[in-house]
Amino acid sequence: MAKTVAVSFEGNEVKVLHSSLKGNTLSILKSEIIAEAEFDDYLRKSSVSEFLVTCSFNETFHDSFTVPPVKPRYLDKVIESKIRKVTTRKDLSYITFHLGEQRVENRTEQGIYYFAVTNNEVIEIIDRFQKHNKTVKAIYPSVFSAASLIKRSVPEEPVLGTINTGKEMGIFFMKNGNIHFIRNYDAMEPDLSDFDIQNINMTINYCFQNLRINPSSVLLLGGLSESVNISTHAISPLASFLKPDEITCSREEFEKFLLPIGSLYTSKAENILSKDFKNLYTINHYMSYASIVFIILACLGFGFTLYKGKDAYDKKIQINAASGALADIKSIYSEYSQKKDTLRELKPLVDYVNTSGSGLGDLLFSLGSINIKKMKFDSLEARTKNNTLFTIIIQGSSTVKTYTDLQTSFESVVRKLKDIDNVEIKSKELNIRNKSFNIELRYKKA
Repeated sequence: MAKTVAVSFEGNEVKVLHSSLKGNTLSILKSEIIAEAEFDDYLRKSSVSEFLVTCSFNETFHDSFTVPPVKPRYLDKVIESKIRKVTTRKDLSYITFHLGEQRVENRTEQGIYYFAVTNNEVIEIIDRFQKHNKTVKAIYPSVFSAASLIKRSVPEEPVLGTINTGKEMGIFFMKNGNIHFIRNYDAMEPDLSDFDIQNINMTINYCFQNLRINPSSVLLLGGLSESVNISTHAISPLASFLKPDEITCSREEFEKFLLPIGSLYTSKAENILSKDFKNLYTINHYMSYASIVFIILACLGFGFTLYKGKDAYDKKIQINAASGALADIKSIYSEYSQKKDTLRELKPLVDYVNTSGSGLGDLLFSLGSINIKKMKFDSLEARTKNNTLFTIIIQGSSTVKTYTDLQTSFESVVRKLKDIDNVEIKSKELNIRNKSFNIELRYKKA
């Protein structure tokens, strides 16, 4: 019988759940709610050494995109490169899901959904536990802990889930057990309100317009199932998510501790801890045992030295040197991992440039080096009749807030494109309504 302690950070509260899993039956052993400000004191006094953590993050990046067919050993790096390009961030921990094959401009590509957070937020959570000598086995975003319960109950049906995580409301669309879209916004009140119904309806419209599917129902999770003061009509029918029979607790306790309960069923693939963090935990685990073994061997060696009564000074120097070498293992491994990851990131680009016969290598390098700030290139289409003269069509969008900034940023991009050797601007178009733009270039390879 596996016993697990799961915690969920929900606004000003931390919900702690002690449970055991036997077969498919989950038994709740103990549940408690602790004020967020008192949680460090709880960790200091607790005898529990390992925790599952569910939380909402201050800054998140999530969306879907497609990638062209590549060999499996290159797919992870292609996805990582795409995420960094879309988010313009490198310091991210992320999880991804395969959405199946999708047709894009008469070609088949792989659909990918990603959810990313900054490494700093992950480190803050880990440090909070580690300073009390506690281990975080996994960190799950709140939406994914909630979605794990829906996945078990309605694995194939397209549904919309809604959960109040304490400081924000999360609305997510699921199909075939995978999340395809997430909308987060600040929670106005604990219960479901007309404002929330408006956001639900907007999400349903988005799913229909962009994903070509309507959710069959809107599942209200946690305390939202008790909401009654609603006058706005939802496009899809609202339904309370009921407690599964295999979870042995009251309905009230299930609704109140839904997120830590959901984390017990969440897939390991949805653990936001990156490989580097997981590897560090493994190293620390082995290091702790290695330190104990080393201390024992050092004591035996020292005793043997005293017993022999000779070469004591040399033995002491050897022991001190070994202690210093053990302390340096972490820094050496970290430096090695960084250099290895850097080379792995650069390899696909180098291979492409070395093997590409399109003649666009120099132009792609130039485009990639442009600092376009809050403007981004969404797609790039190249047309040619030979290998020296190309027509390039760039479609992009912007995240700036004002039309003045939009116009200034657009003109800045155009100027930088003009500065590229052998590039001529044929046409440019800026749509201020949806903050998108199109630029047509003519590029002649030297």
